[in-house]
Amino acid sequence: MKEYCPVCETFAVMVTPEALAIVSGVSERSIFRLIEANEIHFLEGPKVYVCMNSLRVQKERKNQNRSIEK
Repeated sequence: MKEYCPVCETFAVMVTPEALAIVSGVSERSIFRLIEANEIHFLEGPKVYVCMNSLRVQKERKNQNRSIEK
């Protein structure tokens, strides 16, 4: 679903951590760790929804850090 992410200040695809775990192969627990560490944006209501924009940015940052370490 598309919702407004107040941190990105744009509309973004938002998915549940459960759905994200299934499609990404990352454990749901790891996703909640990223949420708790404020590394990815989320909306909280009856359910938690993760901002896919912030997940993409977080992955790019992680890949850049790996390149620098080599």
